[in-house]
Amino acid sequence: MKPKIHLTALSNDIFNDNDLILGEWCIPDSNEKFLPYHWDDIDKMHSDFKVIDDIYEEALIIFKDILNEHHKKDFSLKSWRVLIGNWLHTTLHTIYDRYFIIDFFYKRELFNFKNTEICWYNIKNQDLVFFSSYSTCDSMKRSDVVNQYIFQFILKNFSKINSPRKKNIKKQNLKSFKKNFKNANFKKNKFLRIILSCASFLRRIFSYFRIYHVITNYTRFPKIQDIRLSLNFGSFYLPGIINDNISGSGQITFDYELRKNLTKKVLRRINKSKKLRRNLNTELINIITKLTFELIPFNFLENFDSLHKKCLLENWVLRKTNIFTSTSFYNNDSFCMSSAIALNNNSNLFIIQHGGNFGNAKFNSSENHQRKISSKYLTWGWKEDDNTLPLGVLKPIKKCDKRIRKKKEVLLISMELYRYSYVSYSGVHSTQWLDYQNDLERIAVDINSSGYDLFVRVKPLPDSWNSEKRWRSLNFKIDNTKSFFQSCRESKIVLCTYNAATFLETIYMDIPTLIYWDKEMWEMRPQANKFFETLKKLKILHYDKISLMKTLNFAKSIGYLEWWESKNKEKEFLEFKQNYCKDPNTKVLKYSSLLKI
Repeated sequence: MKPKIHLTALSNDIFNDNDLILGEWCIPDSNEKFLPYHWDDIDKMHSDFKVIDDIYEEALIIFKDILNEHHKKDFSLKSWRVLIGNWLHTTLHTIYDRYFIIDFFYKRELFNFKNTEICWYNIKNQDLVFFSSYSTCDSMKRSDVVNQYIFQFILKNFSKINSPRKKNIKKQNLKSFKKNFKNANFKKNKFLRIILSCASFLRRIFSYFRIYHVITNYTRFPKIQDIRLSLNFGSFYLPGIINDNISGSGQITFDYELRKNLTKKVLRRINKSKKLRRNLNTELINIITKLTFELIPFNFLENFDSLHKKCLLENWVLRKTNIFTSTSFYNNDSFCMSSAIALNNNSNLFIIQHGGNFGNAKFNSSENHQRKISSKYLTWGWKEDDNTLPLGVLKPIKKCDKRIRKKKEVLLISMELYRYSYVSYSGVHSTQWLDYQNDLERIAVDINSSGYDLFVRVKPLPDSWNSEKRWRSLNFKIDNTKSFFQSCRESKIVLCTYNAATFLETIYMDIPTLIYWDKEMWEMRPQANKFFETLKKLKILHYDKISLMKTLNFAKSIGYLEWWESKNKEKEFLEFKQNYCKDPNTKVLKYSSLLKI
């Protein structure tokens, strides 16, 4: 029997011992990472991220012109960036990554494509198109079906492999496929939709009389701050989120000819772009262009007019408005379309930092996107330019009550990633998670065997690596507390293991915190290096297991709280907190002139 090459986990049920896999994402229960990943070379990864960003900026200009012409609109570049930017960058990152996975294996002759058969499925691209950009992006990072199609498309157009041998497999049942990738911000509950419809109606009336010109949508502020913010801008406050858009089944049909014609127009423009031709070969240009228009969501093409008309009904989009959000810029097409129209009418969009990694990581494409679409980017304390405004941690997080009974001794906070890379940032990608997880398991075993009462808090993701199952198989105590913040408050010391919001939030709550991660993987930008060197000097941040265990033992010997309070007396540590998780000065929001552009 000829060995088969598995591109994804779709063909797991016919896996044989002599078969080959493109990556460990094909075997979600894999315990070890034994295949190289093309971004294991960190320098290459960051240089590629720069290339992807350059491609994105050039492609965005081309898309702006082509889509303005097709939809007969005059949206500015910033408006199109708000509307399609997150989806476009995710799509370009996805295709670039999958292409170079195949190229990496070909160049290193890791597969003999002549003597093996590739597991192949008859998947129609129209089955993979979603209404919303959020669902589309979600499918790229989670779905074996979507990634199988992308890998197959690349292989069909990969000139170095002449006519790949295919092992045709009976078509997967796709009936439940689309149900897994819902539009996150469309509310199905009829009662809630009635309430939101009434709120939308009131917004139209209030904005018509010019007493409503502040939109707060998923700001993550305490409600009193949303009210205060509106009042300080002289606006009536109206609670109620913007419900996203979704069409009924069968109302919108996949327009193959439209997508084909737009592909040709974009290709003509791309072929004239010196920047794109400098970064990409002709083959990859064709693959990116064709795949992008095969996977573009309905809301940006077939359903664009319907979405645009719905958002135009909101009178505030036609007047100068101040718009505030923390997350709607990437998961709500109705919000993005409304903001795009409003920005074309001199409105301001303020994005509020909603997590860690921002402001310190060497590279983060999501941060770049948020800062470019913002009139002001409101941070947890850091400032890099005139566009960043340090307001502090405005999320409703209570400080730790030191009198609360501590049910746990050591709380280890782990993370899980999706098996497929989808965003450019300094950190772990795709199969690199297995290295992260295995290292963490070894540390957890050491902590447990040293007599500590250890709990592991997992964050399982659907369609991923089954992290909770891994931890349970090793008989670790799993923290089942519903609230992350409550769980941290009930722990004597918290061990954070990746560069995201967790360690900033525990430091902000004044909970004894240790940080452990791979310095090479979680690279810092130059402006942040000195602050994180401070954490290392104070024995809060650790890059090796021996140093971590020594500090944990010392903190226990003198008392975790006493150890932590000694850090709070250090001037350098206070400077770190002031830059990355400072106490909010709520008075700042009273002085709305600071936010006016």
